Amino acid sequence: MKISPVIVIGLVVTILSLVLFISGPGFVQAISNNAYDAFLRQTCREPQSDVVVIVDINEQSLSREEYGQWPWPRHLVAKLNDRILELGASVVAYDIVFAECDRTSPSAVENSINRHFDLNVTMSGIPEEVRDFDALFANSLRRGKTILGCYMRYSTNPGDVDMTVDQLFAPRYFAIGKGDITNHLLRADQITISIPKLTDASVSAYFNAFPDDDNIVRSNPLVWGYGERIYPALALEAIRLYKNVPQGNIRYDEQGILHVRLKDEIIPTDSAGRIVVNYRKVKKDIRTGFTSSFPSYSAADVIEGKLSPGVFKGKIVFVGTSAVGLRDVKATPVSAEFSGVEVHATIVDNILAGDILQIPLGMVAVQALAIIIVGVFLTLFIKKSRSWLSFLMSLAIILGLLKVSLVILEKYHL
Repeated sequence: MKISPVIVIGLVVTILSLVLFISGPGFVQAISNNAYDAFLRQTCREPQSDVVVIVDINEQSLSREEYGQWPWPRHLVAKLNDRILELGASVVAYDIVFAECDRTSPSAVENSINRHFDLNVTMSGIPEEVRDFDALFANSLRRGKTILGCYMRYSTNPGDVDMTVDQLFAPRYFAIGKGDITNHLLRADQITISIPKLTDASVSAYFNAFPDDDNIVRSNPLVWGYGERIYPALALEAIRLYKNVPQGNIRYDEQGILHVRLKDEIIPTDSAGRIVVNYRKVKKDIRTGFTSSFPSYSAADVIEGKLSPGVFKGKIVFVGTSAVGLRDVKATPVSAEFSGVEVHATIVDNILAGDILQIPLGMVAVQALAIIIVGVFLTLFIKKSRSWLSFLMSLAIILGLLKVSLVILEKYHL
């Protein structure tokens, strides 16, 4: 029996499409990513929780003669922290790591002079409580719920790591499941964390953003492994403190991580503990070139008391920077110029609003089945129909699939 060339070509194209989908070569992944980014720009919404705000160490703040360039003396950061807490902040999260002692402290300056010039001088007239600016900042951190950022250096084979780093580490997230969870977590071989004097007064969480191969941040891990320790993301720790949850749990099985749980809040993740970020609508700041989704306040205005009393009442306040010299720039599906602190703010808003984007475990099978059904249907339809009708049917199916994809993304967050 002679088989129609249309059937042969149609089935070959269908099988080839299926193979390309399953194998996922670079060009196919690039097309998929670009399509997803376009969909997300069409469906993104305004922030939903009304809980997240940003204090921006911006150009305006750094250009003030009385403040100067970054890093600021810790007594100034302490004043900023005090002001944020006085304005009612529930949680203050720093997208910053304070990895070294403040060299501008009077005690540090005194020691430096004596060491370098072989002298034995002392500074007189300085009250003891202001001789150490790190101690001033630590005391400020203790006045509220605060988080200091740390940096995790990703490694595919971390091996033995230096567990003497962060000697004040106290576990706040516990794994529940079979086997070794570190086989599923992203892992680090090095951690950069704030000095012990500050970590003793606060909690630590990493601020890493984890981009895809094209350097665009579409998803980010909520937990990260360092040796046997589990560190939380800045956004996750902010929510834990905001909800007054003593500890979080990470559920996993042989296939990987299932979700992260904070008491009654279940946060779905992929098998590596990552969530797909549901970015919000952005507005561009013509002065800085940055795009932003959340209310932002200049750090200088906060310090100088220019904000209305209670403006941060009950808010999670992220402290970050959009200054040109410190640009913590991330590329995202909604913007090529996105401040890194905005990624953390968006994740918090996603979790609180309950609209994190998810990739169900069976989604690959559903997509593969769709390829087969559409391929076989169009093959048979084209064989039996006229060319103009086949063209219209193919166009209708493509447009229909695009519409279905948009609805699934927007309404069901898949």
